[in-house]
Amino acid sequence: MEQISFCSARAARLWQPVLHVTERCVFELTPQGLKLIEIAPGIDLERDTLGLMDVTPIVDDLRPMDPRIFQEAEMGLRTDLLHLDLADRVALDRTLGQVFLNFEKMRIRMRDEIDLVRDAVTKTCKAHGGRVDVPVNYDGFRIDEALESFWAEMVAKLTERFYARVSRYSRSAFMRMKLGEVFPDARTHIFETSAQAQAFLGS
Repeated sequence: MEQISFCSARAARLWQPVLHVTERCVFELTPQGLKLIEIAPGIDLERDTLGLMDVTPIVDDLRPMDPRIFQEAEMGLRTDLLHLDLADRVALDRTLGQVFLNFEKMRIRMRDEIDLVRDAVTKTCKAHGGRVDVPVNYDGFRIDEALESFWAEMVAKLTERFYARVSRYSRSAFMRMKLGEVFPDARTHIFETSAQAQAFLGS
């Protein structure tokens, strides 16, 4: 019988996300090396993390760790993990003829979660009965790299069926770059703020 202990490099080769979680920060193993992706509230990046490491990690899109981790109250993980809040993330404005998609801080880890998003958006768009303009908030959105093509395919099908114009926005320059890679035909419709995205739809 062969016994294999956990090997982060092997897990990465099998497209399994590898995270190293500490009380100060979170690292992700990427093909380019160890990447610092989250830092705890109140932690000084240089003094409390980078200055104590022998190896310098990649740092290009650093986010705060979820503050709920450090509180005594329940975190509400059931809502997060099962995406029970999807109904609140998809809003129809009949007056403007818009479906607003709020993907802020959403994390997509499995293909089934992509299907849940597709079904929620489809239900709302069908209720409108015609094509809609769609502003999408991608602030803090995260999706495993292996799922990006499936996400793009899902969006393409929704666009073909229901969307008139789409604008996407995120305050993160890294996320805007990633959106441009996933949606190359819509790079000119990716913005930094909600106001800019709405201005495009209103033009």
